[in-house]
Amino acid sequence: MQDMPKKSRDGYIDIKASLIFIVNSDEIFLRRLEKKLCILPRTKIRTFISIEECLKQIHNNPSLILIVNNKDKSEVEKIIKIVNQDYPKTNIIFQ
Repeated sequence: MQDMPKKSRDGYIDIKASLIFIVNSDEIFLRRLEKKLCILPRTKIRTFISIEECLKQIHNNPSLILIVNNKDKSEVEKIIKIVNQDYPKTNIIFQ
C-alpha cells in the first residue's frame, strides 16, 4: 500500500509551492497584481518588467508564466518556443 500524502495543519496536502512568473513593463501594475495574488496558498510570485529578465530566471521552473500587454510578438514567440522545448510542464498565458 502506498503512503498517502500528509495534510498540513491548514488542511492542504503538503506539496511543493507553485511558482508564477508575471511579465509586464508597467511596474505599478506588477506590484498591484502581485499584491492581489500573494493571498494564494502555496504560491510564490516573481515579477519581471521584460521577457529577457524572465528568461534569465526560467531555470527556476515556474508552473505558470503570465505575459500581460506585451506588444513585441517576436519576444512572446521566443519565450513560447523556449518554454515548450525546454520546460514543457510550464504553462504560458499571454494577452
